[in-house]
Amino acid sequence: ALVPANLLLAWAFSDPLRRRFRLEREAASVATTRIEETLASIKAVKAFGQEATEGGLYARDNWDAFLAARRARITFVVYRVCAHALRGLAFVGALYFGAQEVLAGGYTGAMRAVASLGLFQGALAVFGVMSSRMRRLTELWGSLQDVGVAMARVFEIMAKTPEERLQSGSALPE
Repeated sequence: ALVPANLLLAWAFSDPLRRRFRLEREAASVATTRIEETLASIKAVKAFGQEATEGGLYARDNWDAFLAARRARITFVVYRVCAHALRGLAFVGALYFGAQEVLAGGYTGAMRAVASLGLFQGALAVFGVMSSRMRRLTELWGSLQDVGVAMARVFEIMAKTPEERLQSGSALPE
């Protein structure tokens, strides 16, 4: 039951995580572009006495990038908290129902074995190992959303026409 629940949780957080990670990358790109353009035209900035103005614009862009990164990380943390809560609830459920079976002294499992304390402890140990692997998988999946957005941005930049091929705003024929 834990695997489908985690898959559903991952599906629910797919778009919000990717959207937030993309906005984070775009905001960082704006801040980086601002500083590069200001440094490239530093003589003009100084000639017109615009150091304070450009510094303020960069500070605003940098703050926007910080807020976008913070929103992305908060969304990722909410996803992880939900995944851990789901794991904890599953463990409590397994503990409760397993303890009920042991106390009732009935037969349980695929092989209809007697529900003993040893069988119950073994089942909890197996559940712990499986759920920890599911936890690592969900965390990896969340991190891969960020990596996927980064790779999409790299491919987007690689697909652009190089500047030396541009003339008057249009691409030259090959």
